[in-house]
Amino acid sequence: LSSNIRETLRRVDAVITISEFSRQEIAELLPIAEDRIVSVYPGLDPQLRRPDGKKVEATRARYGLDRPYLLFVGTVEPRKNISFLVDVFDAMEEFDGDLVIAGIAGWKTESIFEHIHNSPRSRRIRHLDFVPDADLPGLYAGAELFVITSHYEGFGFTPVESMACGTPVVSSTGGSLPEVLGDAALVMDGFDPDDWAATIIKLLSDSKRIDEFRQRGLSHVEQFTWDHVAARTWDLYRELST
Repeated sequence: LSSNIRETLRRVDAVITISEFSRQEIAELLPIAEDRIVSVYPGLDPQLRRPDGKKVEATRARYGLDRPYLLFVGTVEPRKNISFLVDVFDAMEEFDGDLVIAGIAGWKTESIFEHIHNSPRSRRIRHLDFVPDADLPGLYAGAELFVITSHYEGFGFTPVESMACGTPVVSSTGGSLPEVLGDAALVMDGFDPDDWAATIIKLLSDSKRIDEFRQRGLSHVEQFTWDHVAARTWDLYRELST
């Protein structure tokens, strides 16, 4: 750590972070007392809500998504474990649809895009690159499922955004994801592509369970508001001033 960071940590009354997982990591890595680190979940953009059917269809048409699709949204980089997601999709031979990866290229992407290119189902894998915020609700809502196979997330905005748009989530245990998603998502242990593929295929065939996850997700995201962030942060300032 630089001397400036050490001095800042010595002087601060509290550090606010975005999840309990991140709070514990900070406590382990930085020279600051654990009771001075506070987790406050961030809020979602209020525009990220399920749009009406016409907007969903318009978004799908804009991107040429005329087949059922699984969706991942996020920067293309190693920690997102996208190559494994491609392996899962390859193993889903029963799924007559596409895999849509929406996100700009980050770092160390060459092997990831090579893996996509070499996939036996590469023609069914769509990389949309950057997607404007205005198109995200329709993109989320049009998907059959949102699938995130990430190794590490400090919070995990995109699966929460998917829930807000009414699309169920299948997630890894990477970083904060089990904490943030709770029982509103189907959380998978380990990285066995055949296991993931079989589980997703089974879920897709169970409309009752899909609807249960959809309703759980819509209820779960109600806690992620900026009003809550402001109230919790204000409470913390009041505690520190007494």
